[in-house]
Amino acid sequence: MFLDGDDYLETTCCEKSYKALVESSADVVMFDQITDYPNSKRIVHSFNDEKGSRIFENDGCRELQARVLDFNGKIAMAFMKLIRLDFIKKHNIRHIDELSQGAEGFVFNIQLFEYARKVYYLNEPLLHYVYNGQSISHSSSVRNNILIVRCMEWIDQFITDCGHRTQLHPLVLNRLLYVICTTAITGCFSPSNEQSHKERIASFENFMREPIVRESLFYAPRNGVNKQRRIILMLIKFRLYHAVEILGWLRKKQLENR
Repeated sequence: MFLDGDDYLETTCCEKSYKALVESSADVVMFDQITDYPNSKRIVHSFNDEKGSRIFENDGCRELQARVLDFNGKIAMAFMKLIRLDFIKKHNIRHIDELSQGAEGFVFNIQLFEYARKVYYLNEPLLHYVYNGQSISHSSSVRNNILIVRCMEWIDQFITDCGHRTQLHPLVLNRLLYVICTTAITGCFSPSNEQSHKERIASFENFMREPIVRESLFYAPRNGVNKQRRIILMLIKFRLYHAVEILGWLRKKQLENR
């Protein structure tokens, strides 16, 4: 089980997830989380279909692999899971050292569901994710943005090697649309970024020159992308960066008031 240093578990998490692992003979047990914002809390379910706890086997695990790339899939984190150690060792599933920050959870889970043969979903919120607006995930660092791209490139190569490119490459490009929006709104054009407007543009356009990023902007399917993000992508496409800065300011205020 993985847990960030500023997050914490419900007191029954280990007991309940281990019991589910043993009784189901699964490779992995997934569970839900509670997001703790400064002024509120929100339960985040991996599945909102009211079907409750369930088992995924074989082709169902491939569906989970695709769900990792779905922005609304809620299973792309390395935490919120109890995983058999012998299973991880057998398939050499690990975090890639060179991808130390970025979308490393995607990299880990793409491997996890490639090799898993049985996964149990426990429909209970057992982990508290403590939202931190100053965390590295919200940093405007160009290095972090590029690391996210490297993660997605790694995934693209992995799914190609596993014979899943036709099914999953469009999902990689679609997921990168959200990365582009986040990089712009909470990264380069966020009020927290102390660079000048000119420096922000240079930094962002350097990010956008990455081949897989440009492919995403122009060719990714827009399935599931909401109107707000479509507007952001249009503004980026036409280089209307002053408008993007305004949206960055509004997003920061929105997060502060949660």
